[in-house]
Amino acid sequence: HIEKHVLSLEEELRPQIESLPLKVQRIPDRKNRSGIICVYYPAEAEKAVVEILKEHKIHSTMRGGYIRMGFHLYNNQKHVEEVIHAFKRIADLRL
Repeated sequence: HIEKHVLSLEEELRPQIESLPLKVQRIPDRKNRSGIICVYYPAEAEKAVVEILKEHKIHSTMRGGYIRMGFHLYNNQKHVEEVIHAFKRIADLRL
């Protein structure tokens, strides 16, 4: 089932991203989650953020100071790990 797969990837990623010093849009009620995560990034580092996402081959939308990305059927555990690694690098830009 596609929805179950997508939500399981989000469930794995969300707490790890939330543990970083980045603001993550919270959706407290799990029934309202859709596999999409919005993460605010340091505005002064936008060029570096774009480069990090490109290096990790993460396709997302950036607008209003946040990164919006989501999972789908073709994503897997390796993609989750890649996103985590990229966001750790983005979080380091705040230092």
